Amino acid sequence: MKKQRLLSLYQIFAAFASLLMLGSHGFAQTTWNGTLSGTQSWNVNANWTPATYPNAAGAVVNLNQDITTALTVSLNQNITVGTLNYGDLVGTAGMTIATGTGTNTLTFDSGVAGGNATINTLGSNTTTQTISAGIVIASGTTLHVNGGTQILATSGIFNASSSDVIVTNGLSNNQTWTVNGDLLGTGQRINFPGGSR
Repeated sequence: MKKQRLLSLYQIFAAFASLLMLGSHGFAQTTWNGTLSGTQSWNVNANWTPATYPNAAGAVVNLNQDITTALTVSLNQNITVGTLNYGDLVGTAGMTIATGTGTNTLTFDSGVAGGNATINTLGSNTTTQTISAGIVIASGTTLHVNGGTQILATSGIFNASSSDVIVTNGLSNNQTWTVNGDLLGTGQRINFPGGSR
């Protein structure tokens, strides 16, 4: 009986731990491992916790560790996420998400009908966080550049041909979104605070 009760408690704990790894809509969260810097691959399981690289509609990706030197994460294949929490938390080093081998894209898809995917750029100092891979907006997407004088630079093709992009009030004062690539989209809008563009 005691052994059975201990087993039940273990099962409850395991189930609770699994729930902690899920986002608000039940999507898995994956976090970049520690202070890995230099040039790394997105699609290497060992670079993430838990050890499965994120690639699914709705996936919550935490690529927001405190790094001491620049980090480039190469996709090396087409990748889909729902939420990207992105940037050096202390703001001393820049991060780049690059295409890697081939012309790979980073797709934002909430995984929920009518829901929004999210790009959260984090950090508190003047640092540029870059997405040089092409971006595909597959569902409505909220873009939030947070803190200090943060800069989000997108230099690949930004394809919002199927859904709107909503830029929240985080992109005001000294925060910047620099677009160096082509903006694609017919009849779709990029909604800034105070109006559409």
